[in-house]
Amino acid sequence: MATIFGTSLAPVGSVADAPGLRLDGAASITSAVVGSTTYVYVAGQNDDNIQVFTLDGTGTLTPIVPPPGPVTVSQAFALTTFEVDGTPFLAALDPMTDLLAVYRLRDDPVAPLFPQDSASAGPNSPLSNPSALVAVETGGGTYLYVAGNTPTMGGVEAFRVTSDGNLLSLGMTTISDFTLFGERHLAPFSLSGTEYLVDIVPSISSINIAEVSAADGSLPRVENVVGLPFELGPAAAR
Repeated sequence: MATIFGTSLAPVGSVADAPGLRLDGAASITSAVVGSTTYVYVAGQNDDNIQVFTLDGTGTLTPIVPPPGPVTVSQAFALTTFEVDGTPFLAALDPMTDLLAVYRLRDDPVAPLFPQDSASAGPNSPLSNPSALVAVETGGGTYLYVAGNTPTMGGVEAFRVTSDGNLLSLGMTTISDFTLFGERHLAPFSLSGTEYLVDIVPSISSINIAEVSAADGSLPRVENVVGLPFELGPAAAR
């Protein structure tokens, strides 16, 4: 893993996996400012853990050796950070146990992650075969969205995150609305004061766009574009 600094995108450092670190099969990366410290979080998919670094003003990464617990995700591949009422959290998808886990972030070099809550897959839930995770903050609250990647679990399941970090499932927007399945990528964006989700499926060059309700985080309107006149490769999706 490398850090890049400045408008010239000059690399300033890198960290390779080593004994005591959890970078084997690094699959996802995110960051957050907690207190006065900038932290970087990396999902070590083959290490069944999350590696945490501090990042200073020069771009130098200092690894924090993970404690033996309580971070016990299996092959986590999607991480996202967010805040609820000023409190920072991290969410991780665990495809091996069909789990969505939420951790409270702490400015603590010994225990930077504190397990807060988790949700398991229900019948036909996208958590049974998840492909993407994203957080969206609206005037009505903070929400997590999980996209599935099979015909029966191809919808998007929404969760509201309470101020203490607990998860409340809002149910699933089903395959009849989110008509795409396969490897997927979610990204939020704002337009004229409204929050939206973009749901991209590179394998069939298609896109869903969903409006996020500011009141309750539901997805009341979905537009679907299938068979775009250009190819969406994996790099374009990210």
